[in-house]
Amino acid sequence: MNTATESIDEPRISASTLRVRRYRERRREGLRLLTVEIPEPVIEAAIARGLLKPEDCTQSSSVMRSAFATQLSDTALNWLTSNAVITSEQRADAVAILQRISEWLERAAA
Repeated sequence: MNTATESIDEPRISASTLRVRRYRERRREGLRLLTVEIPEPVIEAAIARGLLKPEDCTQSSSVMRSAFATQLSDTALNWLTSNAVITSEQRADAVAILQRISEWLERAAA
């Protein structure tokens, strides 16, 4: 058989079949696909406040974390930093901010 005949005999997998396979694989792993729409002004605000570097705008996790951190005011972030609840490096990381606030509140309640 020549190469042309072999490629014709191979079954083609449609895009929808691949999509369903990925969906089923995620479900087996206990994951779900989540689409988040973030308005451009939120991304621009994160860049303006130094929470997001322009070159990181293509990385979805960086954009999401900084977009959520943008929801906190500079005053709140400054207070959290000056009171050692978060570090300067954590100012743009909403996940780290929420974890540290949670830990801080647990210590305060004890």
